[in-house]
Amino acid sequence: MARLACDAAELVGRTRRHLDLYSHELPADVYATEAFCEAVKQLVIGAPRHARVRILVADTRPAARGHALVTLGQTLSSAIEFRTPAPNATSWFAECLIADAASGLTQRERRAMTPPQTLSPPEARTRAGEFDTRWQAALPASDLRRLYLGG
Repeated sequence: MARLACDAAELVGRTRRHLDLYSHELPADVYATEAFCEAVKQLVIGAPRHARVRILVADTRPAARGHALVTLGQTLSSAIEFRTPAPNATSWFAECLIADAASGLTQRERRAMTPPQTLSPPEARTRAGEFDTRWQAALPASDLRRLYLGG
């Protein structure tokens, strides 16, 4: 996962406006790293126009127990949104990041020792379309939202 963590942070650093992320369980060794979270933060606050980060997570339980990316998403909730796949949705990838619908990374198997696959622009556009379809059918990840108790 170390290679994926480095490649993912680098990809986000090159992203200009839109990042789509599909993950089975948001592994902390990839998405809770300082480099990845800082790149996402800079994307959101440094974009000339409003940036959008959409995160689709199949299993939210590990991330709901404390995760730097989730905390960042709770802080910057107008730009970062979490959803879970629709019930009965089939598995897609273990990990898939799509930057500006023009480039991306995929990894088919969780905890795979093989390096992530870089997406060409046509492949990234195809994956972005697939992500959009899954995103539209997805449900809000309510367990990853910040809960405010009055006081």
